[in-house]
Amino acid sequence: MLLTSTDEHEQLRSAAPAYWSIRSMRLKIALLLCLAYISVTVARTSMSVAMVCMVNSTALAEMDVENSEWLYVNNHTNHSVEEQAVPPGCSLPDSVRSEYEGEFVWAPSDQSWIFAAVFWGSTLTTFATGFLADRYGPKNLYAISAVAVIIGTAFTPLAAHSNVWLVVLARLLIGLGSGMISPATSSMVSQWFPPNERSTTAAMYTSGNQLASVIGNPMAANLCSAKDFLGGWPAIFYTNVLVLCVFLLLWMVFASSTPQENRFASQAEKNYISAANTTSGNRKDHSKIPWKAIFTSPVMYSLFANNSAAMMAQSFLQTYLPTYYKDVLLLDLKQNGFLSALPYICMIVMKMSSASIADYLKRREKITPTAMCKIWNSVAGFGGAACMAGLAMMDCSTKTYALMLSCLGTGLLGGHATGFVTSMLMVAPRYAGLIGAISMTLGNISGALMPYIIGAVTPHGTADEWRIVFGIMVVVLVSSAVIFIIWGSAEVQPWALNLNRPQSAIASNGKVNDAFESEKSEKTSSWEDYGVEKIRL
Repeated sequence: MLLTSTDEHEQLRSAAPAYWSIRSMRLKIALLLCLAYISVTVARTSMSVAMVCMVNSTALAEMDVENSEWLYVNNHTNHSVEEQAVPPGCSLPDSVRSEYEGEFVWAPSDQSWIFAAVFWGSTLTTFATGFLADRYGPKNLYAISAVAVIIGTAFTPLAAHSNVWLVVLARLLIGLGSGMISPATSSMVSQWFPPNERSTTAAMYTSGNQLASVIGNPMAANLCSAKDFLGGWPAIFYTNVLVLCVFLLLWMVFASSTPQENRFASQAEKNYISAANTTSGNRKDHSKIPWKAIFTSPVMYSLFANNSAAMMAQSFLQTYLPTYYKDVLLLDLKQNGFLSALPYICMIVMKMSSASIADYLKRREKITPTAMCKIWNSVAGFGGAACMAGLAMMDCSTKTYALMLSCLGTGLLGGHATGFVTSMLMVAPRYAGLIGAISMTLGNISGALMPYIIGAVTPHGTADEWRIVFGIMVVVLVSSAVIFIIWGSAEVQPWALNLNRPQSAIASNGKVNDAFESEKSEKTSSWEDYGVEKIRL
């Protein structure tokens, strides 16, 4: 549906429910996407808390006041004693010891394989999912994803009592399912949401990653302690299965791959979305994919680099933050579960506030979308790196400052949602699923490497060993931020335009594109030489 005047455009917008209206199906789809991320991410990451109470790696610590040394007695290393210098004033209560005495004797290398298996599984399915989502629609792919994660999660307790490699297999299946989520989401967002709502939507659904930790970490810690309820730690996985089943039911009832297929969306809302998203193409677009343009575009490489950096940070924080709190800050199990969730509250606040500001400024034409993405991406990269550098100087004697820095640093990383994540949705809407798949494939490989890296450099869990991990993250985050400043963009790339069809009737600033108001007698850009106005997103 094409508009020919500003009056018609305003009439169409006013007839459709506002984004935050209770009548808005766009809002309901965004909430379902958020629930998808919560349920799948809880299944992926709850192992980080479960691991500290499943594995028999509890340390009996003793402070030698005279020489300031810890004496660690590691149960899984035949009670060998490891000594390391630490500051005076730290202590590990005897009550904490029993909380970390699990029933499994898994070496650090075994744990690295368990954590990495999810990322390797995601790598195997991410690319194919993006390709299929753009052509056949993402709704059924979400359902397949949920079923795979449900099976893998339910199988984990049985596998743990059998063989560690069966646990790796269960985690691989969870990864196979969860790898379908991100590229399918990119495809769904490009179909359901006008460009000027995508920053807010991206912030909302990606906040599911953080809500998963906010909800899942304290829940897992409490279930670990409640050994009378389903054996303690197994209850974590059975609870995750219940949450996934609830999501799957809601998804199959209310979701659809496109607005036109949805029986709950009003016709006015369908018209508005259709007009705003004309440039997005449709999910069954069989035009030739510009592979060469994609893999020779500096913009694409800036997105790939930043997604890889973000996945490394996510892998580190969601997988190993509870372990860092145990090894270095010496927190007990319930404190660990609660305090390891706080940083993600900060990230959610950052995501939603930065996205709302970004969308407001873009609608008012106060700043270009590219500049907005670069600003927030820099806040995430440089700000997160500064906090990581600060954490490298912390230990158990400065745990308050360490907790503050972990909250601030994780919160600042939320700027990525309004940075490169938003850019990924805007530079090539017709290939959003495919580009999301390529980016996530590379990101999953980077995320899979982090458990091996951390396991290799922290064999004893000392503060000095963890400083190396933080140093690695500083280099990764700074490098990716610089790359995005140089090559990043939020403009539709020329190779992503469909020159055989009309372009968007509604620009992201809420106005009708000039191409639909009158024929321009003067051509001012190479894009216009093809009969196309430059898209303003």
